[in-house]
Amino acid sequence: MSKTLITLFIILTIGLLIGIIVLDGAKSKKDQVAIDEILNSKNPVYFYETTCPNCKIVEEFMTQNNIEEKITLEKIEVFSAANSKKLVAVAKRCNIPTAGLGIPLLYANGKCYEGAVDVIKYLSEKLGVSETEVSQSSPSSGQ
Repeated sequence: MSKTLITLFIILTIGLLIGIIVLDGAKSKKDQVAIDEILNSKNPVYFYETTCPNCKIVEEFMTQNNIEEKITLEKIEVFSAANSKKLVAVAKRCNIPTAGLGIPLLYANGKCYEGAVDVIKYLSEKLGVSETEVSQSSPSSGQ
């Protein structure tokens, strides 16, 4: 009887491990599909964090200039691990080292715009907003 219990335990353990591997593979595939959608998006994708001071500067610029009414923009808050993984994948596509990766970051037309100044400059050029308006909304530090 003890051999039967041991065999049953081994079979159940193997089944459990296979189930975990299959579920993890499905999650990885789902994550990759989401990353591919970002990399192939026709719309700009904006990565931000709610506590990021430079992200707040960009948000103020977007609000002042009604950006979201004029441009279809996907916004991804990077607090979660899944969204952080998306940010890292996009940064790698743009050859940005993950060690120096910062937000805000905007991905558009295969390019990354990192930091408040670059993001605001991209958005202002897209809208035709003057440089004076950009400099009034941008941080003096540049990132």
